[in-house]
Amino acid sequence: MEQDVPSEAELLVNMEQEQDLEPELRENMEQEQDLEPEQDSRLLQLSDLLKEIANDRTILAEFIEKNDISFENVATSTPNSDLRRDIRYSLEVWVAADKEKLFHNLNITEKNILQSKLWLNDIIIDSSMNLLQYQFPDLGGMQSCQLAHQLDFQRHEKLFIQVINRSPSDGGSHWLTVSNINCLQNTVKVYDSAYCDLPHEEEMLIASLVKTEAKSLKVQFANVAMQTNGYDCGIYAIANATALAHGIDAATQVYIPKLMRKHLFDCLEKNLLTPFPVAQSKKRRNAVKKCIDVALFCICHMPDTRSTYVFCDICGNEFHPLCVRLTSKINESTQFVCPNCTPY
Repeated sequence: MEQDVPSEAELLVNMEQEQDLEPELRENMEQEQDLEPEQDSRLLQLSDLLKEIANDRTILAEFIEKNDISFENVATSTPNSDLRRDIRYSLEVWVAADKEKLFHNLNITEKNILQSKLWLNDIIIDSSMNLLQYQFPDLGGMQSCQLAHQLDFQRHEKLFIQVINRSPSDGGSHWLTVSNINCLQNTVKVYDSAYCDLPHEEEMLIASLVKTEAKSLKVQFANVAMQTNGYDCGIYAIANATALAHGIDAATQVYIPKLMRKHLFDCLEKNLLTPFPVAQSKKRRNAVKKCIDVALFCICHMPDTRSTYVFCDICGNEFHPLCVRLTSKINESTQFVCPNCTPY
């Protein structure tokens, strides 16, 4: 059977119709191309955010709320199956929050961290602090490590325990424990499994935890067990905090490294922090291996902030202009009398 062959006139009509459609097709293609960068940009942002989830899962929630999008829609509509899987997997709950013992869900991300050779994230540290706070309500401290970014810790006169990161401004590099348990007045102990120095940022963090009117703060470095690798600082910090909360001198604890992660894993699943496994407990001849006196200034009683000071014309002490509500420009001729020297 012969096929019908279009006539020359029909071919011309078809060509004209195609030409008429070309602008519309071209416009649709341009619109799709305009949408692709926006979609790709959003997927790239989600991909970057996934990398940050381990440290601060609220970043992802803020992104979703800001962009007024359904997380489920984004997760299911992305053509990248690996990304879709990672999004769902990272937010799958391992240990659910109960608003009494745990304030945050512990997700598969945290489970994987504890089962591998990775640094502990903020969620694990804060969850451990939550449990200790619930178990020992009479102790102070045990606040969210997120408060370190703005030096926004509640300052304490009573006994406290706090896990902090010694350099939160650059994303954090090392966890340690600070406490004034078994300390004299205006003295704190640092339980650090790797270092025995006091960088400026750590100095500021420690002072922000202590409520004092003294002119100096004595910082002692306890002679504690040292970590045997470059990633277990958070494990040791929580182990030392747990020992102190249970009335055990952390400087006497010789932990069993290979059992520590598993112990914390089990404790978080059970919502109960118990002392970590030790090979032995012994008395150390030198319970303190280093002591540093940190000078405190101003009415805020903080270390040198490396900023501008104004000096009292009577007592000669230094003060931060903002702390004493001095808003005028400071120079050598500025006259100032501090609150302590101002007559009533």
